[in-house]
Amino acid sequence: MTQRLAGKTAIVTGGGNGIGRATALAMAEAGARVAILDLQPEAVARVEAEIRAAGGACVGVAGDITAPDVVERTVAEALAAFGAIDVLVNNVGGGGGQADILGLSRESWNRCLEVTLTSVFAMSRAVLPHLLTRGSGSIINIGSTRGVSARAGAAGYATAKAGVIHLTKCIALDYAAGGVRCNCICPGAIATERTVQIAAALEEPAAFAAMLDGASPEQAARLVRLRDDPAARAALLEGSAPLRRRGEPRDVALAAVYLASDEARYVTGAVLMVDGGRSA
Repeated sequence: MTQRLAGKTAIVTGGGNGIGRATALAMAEAGARVAILDLQPEAVARVEAEIRAAGGACVGVAGDITAPDVVERTVAEALAAFGAIDVLVNNVGGGGGQADILGLSRESWNRCLEVTLTSVFAMSRAVLPHLLTRGSGSIINIGSTRGVSARAGAAGYATAKAGVIHLTKCIALDYAAGGVRCNCICPGAIATERTVQIAAALEEPAAFAAMLDGASPEQAARLVRLRDDPAARAALLEGSAPLRRRGEPRDVALAAVYLASDEARYVTGAVLMVDGGRSA
């Protein structure tokens, strides 16, 4: 990959695993200095080491993005290490929400919105003043095809991701005059480390039982449905996109590199589907 992001600093939330890790690595490969935030300290340390071993610059923060002090610390550490911020990738998402509304507790609903949608608001609000001061910058929000076309049994998650898409457009319109671009990537079925882990556990009774023990009631119900549906199990890894494969985290990461680069200088308020043609 060419040095498309040379001289830029990027913050990637949820940068320890899956799409976030792939994005952090791809941005470093493209020449960016990278700050990552992730809930898991060991994942933060691993990605920091990977980037530095490849000759890149990285600083990591371990913490819960729903805590205001963690958001502030992430921005402060990026500025202290690199002196500026040019790119923000809001990748954190989840927090439950994989049930219909009768199956969702108010606590699960609120947690899903806090992790998936409010985190985008909080990080963007913390970073925007620095981008506006520089008169340029790119915010990239990781949405989901579920935010465009809902799926049964995912009321909280689909609603939160729909909110991410609309918030993207609001930020794009509100701050275009200040030189800030904001776009959203909507991945389809992506074979992350977690997906592979779930698929393997579905085939092994002991591993499946252990996974159920650590799951919320709604997560456990979804896992049982996957176990009992052969077609759903096959689709978990194989996908059903016209391109005839499940996406990889790097597929999303490369789209993020493009949106962060000057090649996308006239792109803002866009929703980019990275789903192998499924939404078509």
